[in-house]
Amino acid sequence: MKEQLILASRNKGKIKEIEFLLKDSPYEVIGMDAAGFSDDIEETGTTLAENAELKARYLHHKTGKAVLAEDSGLFIDALGGAPGIWSARYAGSHGDDLANLELVLQNMQGQNLRNAHFAACLCFIDQEGVAHFFTGSLHGVITHEPIGQNGFGYDPIFIPNGYEVTNAQLDPAVKNSMSHRAEAIGKWLGFLQP
Repeated sequence: MKEQLILASRNKGKIKEIEFLLKDSPYEVIGMDAAGFSDDIEETGTTLAENAELKARYLHHKTGKAVLAEDSGLFIDALGGAPGIWSARYAGSHGDDLANLELVLQNMQGQNLRNAHFAACLCFIDQEGVAHFFTGSLHGVITHEPIGQNGFGYDPIFIPNGYEVTNAQLDPAVKNSMSHRAEAIGKWLGFLQP
């Protein structure tokens, strides 16, 4: 029987990706909706780590159990690191993937420097309430138009280094295994099972 942890997220794409990453581990995650939490946790932090901890602390306070939270973003060099920590709400409305990536492409018009990276920060709050942080990144470039149907968020406009296709064109298993989240999850699993 796998140990179940609540993931402080409602993002179905994120939940699905983390479920995939944990499939061979002794852990499984359920999202906030499945766990019966409908509250919106305001992300008022100024870093990925602060936002991840805010979400994890909220759920730990409500449940008294060990919980996971993750915050991630797309950081584009030519845009001074934007959308960054505001990636999910870059175009205003939280979670409007299409509007967000269209705004990125609009802001990138005429830019030759297209380097970018995804960054993730996973916050695990253990049973005693101690926060532990694990990070990951994936470097690549921004396309000129969305390409591909897989994934979510900015995947259709991001080509990871070493590939010639976007994250949204990659087989989901390939994309998930090399993602910024995969790196953070791998570090967390290594921490739990040294």
